[in-house]
Amino acid sequence: MTTKKAPINKFNPDRLLALLESREKTVAECADSIGVSRQLMYRWIKGETIPGIHACLDMCDFFEVEIGFFFTYSKKKIQEMALA
Repeated sequence: MTTKKAPINKFNPDRLLALLESREKTVAECADSIGVSRQLMYRWIKGETIPGIHACLDMCDFFEVEIGFFFTYSKKKIQEMALA
């Protein structure tokens, strides 16, 4: 018998949106800082595509968060971390 576990490595676009809103940053500011187009950022936010590891690391630098922020934690924890 095998137990299927929920993946913990799935990028959560809601966390990116929460950071943008709580830090009062625009998509354009973030996109320009990490070197991608605004259109690509919107695709990440909509969940149409996922950012690569380098883009995730660049977003971590921009927002000053750990990489796990985009991949783990509950919604309450995300809000607490975004406001910190």
